[in-house]
Amino acid sequence: MALINKIRERTGVAVGIVAVGLGLFVVGGDLIGPNSRLLGGGPDNSVGEIRGEKVPAELFQQKVEQLKYNYTLQMGNAPKEEEMEGIREQAWQMLFQEMALHKELEEMGITVTEEELVDMVQGTNLHPEVRRAFTNPQTGEVDRDQIILYLQNFAQMEPEQQARWALFESNLKPGRLAEKFENLISASTFVTTAEAKRQHELESSTVDIKYLYVLYYSVADSLVSVEESDLKKYLSAHKEEYKSEESRSFKYVSFPVIPSAEDTAFFVSEMSQIKKEFEQAADDSAFAKINSDGGSFYTTHNLSNLPSVLADALPGLNPGDVLGPINEGGTIRLYKLSTVVEEGEENVKASHILIKSNESDPAETRQAAKSKAEDLLKTPEKGEDFAQLARENSEDGSAMNGGDLGWFGRGQMVKPFEDAAFGKLGTGLVSQLVETQFGYHIIQVTEPKTSKEFKVAVVERQISAGDETIDAAYRRADYFGSSVGSLADFESQAQADSLTVLEANRVSKDSKRAASLSNVRPIVRWLFSDASKGEVSQVFDLGSEYVVAVMTSQVEKGPAELEEVRSTIETKVRNEKKAAYITSKLQGLSGDLDARAQAYGETAKVGSSQNLKMTANSIPSVGYAPKAVGYCLWDASGATSAPLEEDNGVLIITCERQNPAMEIADYSSFKAQLEQQLRGRATYQVNEAIKEFADITDNRFKFY
Repeated sequence: MALINKIRERTGVAVGIVAVGLGLFVVGGDLIGPNSRLLGGGPDNSVGEIRGEKVPAELFQQKVEQLKYNYTLQMGNAPKEEEMEGIREQAWQMLFQEMALHKELEEMGITVTEEELVDMVQGTNLHPEVRRAFTNPQTGEVDRDQIILYLQNFAQMEPEQQARWALFESNLKPGRLAEKFENLISASTFVTTAEAKRQHELESSTVDIKYLYVLYYSVADSLVSVEESDLKKYLSAHKEEYKSEESRSFKYVSFPVIPSAEDTAFFVSEMSQIKKEFEQAADDSAFAKINSDGGSFYTTHNLSNLPSVLADALPGLNPGDVLGPINEGGTIRLYKLSTVVEEGEENVKASHILIKSNESDPAETRQAAKSKAEDLLKTPEKGEDFAQLARENSEDGSAMNGGDLGWFGRGQMVKPFEDAAFGKLGTGLVSQLVETQFGYHIIQVTEPKTSKEFKVAVVERQISAGDETIDAAYRRADYFGSSVGSLADFESQAQADSLTVLEANRVSKDSKRAASLSNVRPIVRWLFSDASKGEVSQVFDLGSEYVVAVMTSQVEKGPAELEEVRSTIETKVRNEKKAAYITSKLQGLSGDLDARAQAYGETAKVGSSQNLKMTANSIPSVGYAPKAVGYCLWDASGATSAPLEEDNGVLIITCERQNPAMEIADYSSFKAQLEQQLRGRATYQVNEAIKEFADITDNRFKFY
């Protein structure tokens, strides 16, 4: 729903939330002030720098609180931490636009005046949100009197409505500037008819090719030598391709906080007490909601999806009975059967024996399967145990359960099977074989069909570690951390204590996770603020575990060092030398491609491809090969190339036939397509240029 519609029709969130949000956003104060302990405090309390101007932490936090408040207004609930990550990034982008992009536009004379803003709200060029909100649904016309009335009554509106308008108004100027920026880029992009024609030719022309290729991996590594000097020379020649972003690597040991047997016993005892109250509760749903940590408090089930603990207790289970406490994967649960009604969908319980057969089998195979099934159908009638017969003869996964399929409803089985099971009156063997696409089924109904529906209330508590367990884990971590002072100490002490040393490599300032750690921000702040290579950290509390880390490497932004890219460059250099080896052999050969391949040896392959698009950058069975495709773009039919070095090997290509594009009368669609691509690319490139010129320093990692 549009924002202004919400202003008119919804009051949304409680006044208390509005007051808190506005208090943080507008007032600020000590909580987010320049000396705030929350934000790190200190005279240089900035989260970064944009265009030579420091970004105060309190300004950034105000943006975050504004967006957080806006989220709460629109969604009706406060954002979770995963949403907060996106909100902080949005706040940073807003500051970039205000401090860099908008200033660039203003220096170019592109501004938004107060008159424009008024015009967007109540003038002739209404903002689309205003137009949608105040359009009369009967006439389809904008009711300008309603706009004026709304604005005149603004002071008497509820705080929530005023806040919604403030949100809308705060976005007017940035939105209009963005629109002007887009229009500027759009006006500066142009595609000629000749360019559109060329695009049509590229997209519609094809070529038939034949090629000889030798893959690098077919040449043994022992046939070429890669020296250290080769690697250094390659890196020096390609230094612009190998840039390093600032990163850190570290090793760590984890001391998980795992609930003890005593912790589990405490929760079981607590739930045993709650069980007594649960049994007497008049409102099962309300009781479950009040006393649960989470989950579904009150649910409806039929026999096919009834929790197994309840299904196993049937038929002796009665409304009002409470089962538990039961430990289910670290959660203690109480189940109460609240009510049972005969108004649900039908369910039936059955077992079967399947003898597989399908339509593609030969007739004699199908007949043999049917005969076997018919013989088995007669066996239970003689009193033999159906479950044992299923274990010995059924050809599907249910055999290990004696053919038991459990309870199921309509629509869960294939139609012939469903009709037979639900068509059986009472229990017992279905007298006829049932044929489906899976084969032949012998079906036994073990519980008659029923429409019973069960209302179930659930109280659940997550088992968590108690203070003693938490303290014990911390003491282990603290003892370990205080016992080591270097990487060597770290690894030897971990081995002595039978601890597993884990490793996280190339962690950036923005990393939220690293290796097995899902909450790595405290470690990241240490790595990029205070730590040095070989330094051992203090104990980090990551919620479900304590961690002690040691920094193992430190990479700064700039040209990559050889050790950082050694493995990649070794492959590149080795392939270059293999390419030279292959090329030298191919250049000494003559004849057509088949003759050359035969002369080269079995590792030379010949292939062909028809109607290869000229816009392609790869060849089927070869892979990425832009040079080879490009060769046929310019050379006439029948031409054969020299050996071409590609990513995976060396190719010689013959352009057997070019299939040119047909002339068309109208190139407007290609022109529009190119202009759209050009505008998108230009907008991105201008944004990136402004970012580069703004020389942005991002220090948010120190705070979040």
